[in-house]
Amino acid sequence: MHRSNIHEPGHAHELTFSCYHRYPFLKAERCCQWLADSIANARQKYKFQLWAYVFMPDHVHMIISPNKEFTDLAA
Repeated sequence: MHRSNIHEPGHAHELTFSCYHRYPFLKAERCCQWLADSIANARQKYKFQLWAYVFMPDHVHMIISPNKEFTDLAA
């Protein structure tokens, strides 16, 4: 079941996303490092603050806060 998207400009956003077919890719340290590096690159490119994150074996939770207004965070 998909929750409805709520976008309040200037507010923090909780993001959750899963690995392909919920495969536990993130059990491997190298995959976690690759993802952490990618998130760091995205922070530089899209100018958001990363307040918290956790890598689970098959999914990720993040709390971010935009430094500027995004038009849409939903994908």
